[in-house]
Amino acid sequence: AGGRHQISAGGDVIRFQLNGTESNNSRGQFQFGNNFGRTAIDNLRWGTPNMFEGSVGDLNRGYRNWMLNGYVADRWKVSTRLQITLGLRYMLDSRPKEIHEKEQLPYQTDSNNFSPRFAVAWQAGKGWVARAMYTTTFGQILPVTYQQIRYNPPNVYYLMVPDPNLVNPLGGMVIGPGTRYSPIWISPDLATPYSHQYNAGLERKLVAGSVLRVSYLGSRSFKLLNMYSMNRAVPVAGVPLTTGTVDQRRGDSRYSDTKTVVNAGIAYYDAGQVLWDLPLRRGMMFSMGYTFSKA
Repeated sequence: AGGRHQISAGGDVIRFQLNGTESNNSRGQFQFGNNFGRTAIDNLRWGTPNMFEGSVGDLNRGYRNWMLNGYVADRWKVSTRLQITLGLRYMLDSRPKEIHEKEQLPYQTDSNNFSPRFAVAWQAGKGWVARAMYTTTFGQILPVTYQQIRYNPPNVYYLMVPDPNLVNPLGGMVIGPGTRYSPIWISPDLATPYSHQYNAGLERKLVAGSVLRVSYLGSRSFKLLNMYSMNRAVPVAGVPLTTGTVDQRRGDSRYSDTKTVVNAGIAYYDAGQVLWDLPLRRGMMFSMGYTFSKA
């Protein structure tokens, strides 16, 4: 109305295509440590590793998923001294699908990701300008996370063998149903992480066209992705505490280490910042700043 409102809107649709083989110790990995009454270097020389880890099976996959983004915003010039921006953004990150149907991700598409946005700029007088902003942003469940599901049976077995034979670490092992392996599970309620972001500040023009800015910046992030390792070996009465008895001392005899991907992280960031900008000749600018922050 009367040119005081500037409406903007937009969006995009993205299709992700990931084809390939991710290797997690597909050639095998030996671990040497202080064991057998010898140092790690001595065990390397003797050829006596503590542990062998390796993945066996078909690691080739093809994942597909979609991302939808859309926004609408209104830049409202309330008066000659006050401007307010209001906006709303929507993001959908669909659950990936493996095109050969070798596995199915257990979580559902996270489709309720609405991000409000608020910003205000006010000319307070005597050369001072006050600004403040708040928004919520959503991240993605990235391929490095969801494609970990490929390391599970029946197509792949991730094996952990304590005190292995260096020449033939899988000697005598029949790989298939009943084989002890190390699974990677993905929580069925996995959701996209998100972050509340906000700042507030004052700025003022000084001598020679320079500008002083003093501001606070902060964020609070939730549902960050994490991986829990469980089913570790524990002391058991009557069983020696050696690497050779690791599997005997696990809580669930079906598995080696178990790993579960979950939303289990929170992050905080707070910062105070002082900036001074001094325009120079021919478009050059000198800037000096100091930030004190804690994460």
